[in-house]
Amino acid sequence: MHLLLTENIQIHFTNNFMGRNNERNIKKHNDKLHKAQDKVKQAEMLRKEKLKQIVKKFNENNDQENK
Repeated sequence: MHLLLTENIQIHFTNNFMGRNNERNIKKHNDKLHKAQDKVKQAEMLRKEKLKQIVKKFNENNDQENK
């Protein structure tokens, strides 16, 4: 029996003894899960990068005003 946690903290149990939870279906599920997790990580990285750019631009503008 395997325990899988998805991004929105739902718990899924996969049992190799059940007919519909064969290796192919488990692989499909895991691939979808990993793709969704990668999408969340990518969005988080983009948000952080945009925030860095905004802060940098704000600091540059602030420095120019203080001169």
